[in-house]
Amino acid sequence: EYTAGMAAVAEMQRDKSMLETLSEKLNVPLEDVGDATERLILENREQRKRLESFSQAFAEVKVRSLLGSARKMGDIRIVVHLSEEGENAEEMSRLLSTEPKVVSVIGIPGTSPKVLVSRSHDVDIDCKLLLKEVMSIIGGGGGGKKEFAQGGGGDPSKIPEAFSKVPEILATMCRP
Repeated sequence: EYTAGMAAVAEMQRDKSMLETLSEKLNVPLEDVGDATERLILENREQRKRLESFSQAFAEVKVRSLLGSARKMGDIRIVVHLSEEGENAEEMSRLLSTEPKVVSVIGIPGTSPKVLVSRSHDVDIDCKLLLKEVMSIIGGGGGGKKEFAQGGGGDPSKIPEAFSKVPEILATMCRP
């Protein structure tokens, strides 16, 4: 595809204007825009890797804290937590499921809240059924498997009520 005449001139002027704008924003001479952009892309990748590393470390520390304050039901530790800004709820749920004898219910607040339910491999609780009970209070829906389930939607103001009932729901689920 090509252009000719005044259309080509207009296109070249637009491209030159765009390069000049980039040169100004990057604070580099026009001929260095390509190199500066490549440097920014590399720096961005490095920052993302660092951020992921910090996020992982933070999740590990938070999981230790949550396990320390977990409620016990027999030999099972129950972790119920509403995540806060900066926390990686999915990673925390995954980490908790690798710990022995843990059932976790983690909420992600917002106008359309999410709920993650996970369990250790050595706990015989159906996360899908637990999620169904929690979401019946919050509203919304969800699904999953016996080991992990997630749901979303509903009324965010109902999360505290639903989360306060998790131990009671689990006690009912564990009855023979």
